[in-house]
Amino acid sequence: MRYLPIDVGNRTIGNICNCFVFINISPLNKHSNVLFIISTSIGSLLFINTGLWTIIIRILTGIDLMNRSLFWCKINGWLTYSGGCFSFMCNCFAGLCQCLILLPNIKWQRLITRTRAKLISILTDIIYLLIFIPIPIYYTNFQSSTLTR
Repeated sequence: MRYLPIDVGNRTIGNICNCFVFINISPLNKHSNVLFIISTSIGSLLFINTGLWTIIIRILTGIDLMNRSLFWCKINGWLTYSGGCFSFMCNCFAGLCQCLILLPNIKWQRLITRTRAKLISILTDIIYLLIFIPIPIYYTNFQSSTLTR
Protein backbone atom coordinates (compact mmCIF):
# COMPACT_ATOMS: atom_id res chain seq x y z
CA MET A 1 0.00 0.00 0.00
CA ARG A 2 2.83 2.41 0.69
CA TYR A 3 4.09 2.14 -2.90
CA LEU A 4 0.66 2.82 -4.40
CA PRO A 5 1.20 6.60 -4.84
CA ILE A 6 4.53 5.97 -6.58
CA ASP A 7 2.98 3.36 -8.86
CA VAL A 8 0.03 5.57 -9.77
CA GLY A 9 2.36 8.52 -10.36
CA ASN A 10 4.57 6.47 -12.68
CA ARG A 11 1.60 5.20 -14.65
CA THR A 12 0.14 8.68 -14.96
CA ILE A 13 3.44 10.12 -16.18
CA GLY A 14 3.82 7.20 -18.62
CA ASN A 15 0.37 7.73 -20.11
CA ILE A 16 0.94 11.48 -20.45
CA CYS A 17 4.29 10.79 -22.15
CA ASN A 18 2.60 8.34 -24.54
CA CYS A 19 0.06 10.97 -25.53
CA PHE A 20 2.72 13.66 -25.92
CA VAL A 21 5.08 11.49 -27.98
CA PHE A 22 2.47 10.07 -30.32
CA ILE A 23 0.81 13.44 -30.91
CA ASN A 24 3.94 15.55 -31.42
CA ILE A 25 6.42 13.30 -33.26
CA SER A 26 5.35 13.31 -36.89
CA PRO A 27 6.87 9.97 -38.05
CA LEU A 28 4.90 8.22 -35.30
CA ASN A 29 1.76 10.23 -35.97
CA LYS A 30 1.25 9.10 -39.59
CA HIS A 31 -0.57 5.85 -38.98
CA SER A 32 -4.18 5.36 -37.97
CA ASN A 33 -2.97 2.88 -35.35
CA VAL A 34 -1.57 5.79 -33.31
CA LEU A 35 -5.07 7.14 -32.65
CA PHE A 36 -5.97 3.91 -30.89
CA ILE A 37 -2.77 4.04 -28.82
CA ILE A 38 -3.49 7.64 -27.80
CA SER A 39 -7.07 6.65 -26.93
CA THR A 40 -5.73 3.74 -24.86
CA SER A 41 -3.53 6.14 -22.90
CA ILE A 42 -6.41 8.58 -22.34
CA GLY A 43 -8.70 5.78 -21.14
CA SER A 44 -5.96 4.47 -18.87
CA LEU A 45 -5.41 7.96 -17.44
CA LEU A 46 -9.12 8.22 -16.71
CA PHE A 47 -9.16 4.76 -15.13
CA ILE A 48 -6.10 5.33 -12.96
CA ASN A 49 -6.78 8.89 -11.89
CA THR A 50 -10.46 8.57 -11.02
CA GLY A 51 -10.16 5.15 -9.44
CA LEU A 52 -6.94 5.28 -7.49
CA TRP A 53 -6.39 8.94 -6.59
CA THR A 54 -9.42 8.75 -4.30
CA ILE A 55 -7.77 5.88 -2.44
CA ILE A 56 -4.39 7.64 -2.33
CA ILE A 57 -5.94 10.83 -0.94
CA ARG A 58 -7.71 8.76 1.72
CA ILE A 59 -4.47 6.96 2.66
CA LEU A 60 -2.28 10.09 2.76
CA THR A 61 -4.68 12.63 4.28
CA GLY A 62 -7.47 10.62 5.86
CA ILE A 63 -10.06 12.51 3.78
CA ASP A 64 -12.51 10.11 2.16
CA LEU A 65 -13.93 11.83 -0.93
CA MET A 66 -16.36 8.96 -1.45
CA ASN A 67 -18.08 9.80 1.84
CA ARG A 68 -17.96 13.57 1.45
CA SER A 69 -19.48 14.05 -1.98
CA LEU A 70 -22.43 12.20 -3.47
CA PHE A 71 -21.48 13.55 -6.90
CA TRP A 72 -17.93 12.17 -6.68
CA CYS A 73 -19.22 8.90 -5.27
CA LYS A 74 -21.44 8.38 -8.30
CA ILE A 75 -19.11 9.75 -10.98
CA ASN A 76 -16.05 7.91 -9.68
CA GLY A 77 -17.39 4.44 -10.42
CA TRP A 78 -18.85 5.50 -13.76
CA LEU A 79 -15.62 7.03 -15.05
CA THR A 80 -13.45 4.25 -13.63
CA TYR A 81 -15.39 1.45 -15.34
CA SER A 82 -15.88 3.41 -18.57
CA GLY A 83 -12.22 4.45 -18.76
CA GLY A 84 -10.93 0.95 -18.06
CA CYS A 85 -13.12 -0.74 -20.65
CA PHE A 86 -12.49 2.02 -23.20
CA SER A 87 -8.74 1.67 -22.71
CA PHE A 88 -8.89 -2.10 -23.12
CA MET A 89 -11.07 -1.90 -26.23
CA CYS A 90 -8.84 0.71 -27.89
CA ASN A 91 -5.85 -1.53 -27.17
CA CYS A 92 -7.68 -4.35 -28.95
CA PHE A 93 -8.41 -2.03 -31.88
CA ALA A 94 -4.71 -1.08 -32.03
CA GLY A 95 -3.80 -4.76 -32.29
CA LEU A 96 -6.43 -5.37 -34.95
CA CYS A 97 -5.24 -2.34 -36.91
CA GLN A 98 -1.66 -3.60 -36.74
CA CYS A 99 -2.76 -7.01 -38.03
CA LEU A 100 -4.61 -5.38 -40.92
CA ILE A 101 -1.57 -3.26 -41.80
CA LEU A 102 0.63 -6.38 -41.98
CA LEU A 103 -1.70 -8.35 -44.28
CA PRO A 104 -0.49 -8.79 -47.87
CA ASN A 105 -3.81 -7.64 -49.37
CA ILE A 106 -3.79 -3.88 -50.05
CA LYS A 107 -7.56 -3.72 -49.65
CA TRP A 108 -7.32 -4.90 -46.04
CA GLN A 109 -4.36 -2.61 -45.33
CA ARG A 110 -6.41 0.44 -46.31
CA LEU A 111 -9.50 -0.61 -44.37
CA ILE A 112 -8.82 1.55 -41.30
CA THR A 113 -8.07 5.17 -42.14
CA ARG A 114 -7.41 8.01 -39.71
CA THR A 115 -11.00 9.20 -40.09
CA ARG A 116 -12.37 5.72 -39.39
CA ALA A 117 -10.02 5.34 -36.42
CA LYS A 118 -11.27 8.64 -34.96
CA LEU A 119 -14.87 7.56 -35.51
CA ILE A 120 -14.28 4.14 -33.96
CA SER A 121 -12.58 5.71 -30.90
CA ILE A 122 -15.34 8.28 -30.36
CA LEU A 123 -18.12 5.72 -30.81
CA THR A 124 -16.38 3.29 -28.44
CA ASP A 125 -16.11 6.01 -25.82
CA ILE A 126 -19.77 6.96 -26.17
CA ILE A 127 -20.87 3.32 -26.07
CA TYR A 128 -18.96 2.60 -22.84
CA LEU A 129 -20.20 5.80 -21.22
CA LEU A 130 -23.75 4.71 -22.06
CA ILE A 131 -23.23 1.09 -20.99
CA PHE A 132 -22.12 2.17 -17.52
CA ILE A 133 -24.65 5.01 -17.07
CA PRO A 134 -26.69 2.87 -14.60
CA ILE A 135 -23.80 3.13 -12.11
CA PRO A 136 -24.29 6.84 -11.30
CA ILE A 137 -28.06 6.52 -11.57
CA TYR A 138 -28.61 3.53 -9.27
CA TYR A 139 -25.47 3.51 -7.08
CA THR A 140 -26.56 4.63 -3.60
CA ASN A 141 -23.74 3.47 -1.31
CA PHE A 142 -23.21 6.98 0.05
CA GLN A 143 -22.85 7.91 3.71
CA SER A 144 -22.46 11.44 4.91
CA SER A 145 -19.11 12.13 6.57
CA THR A 146 -20.96 13.36 9.67
CA LEU A 147 -22.35 9.86 10.15
CA THR A 148 -19.06 8.04 9.62
CA ARG A 149 -16.90 10.04 12.02
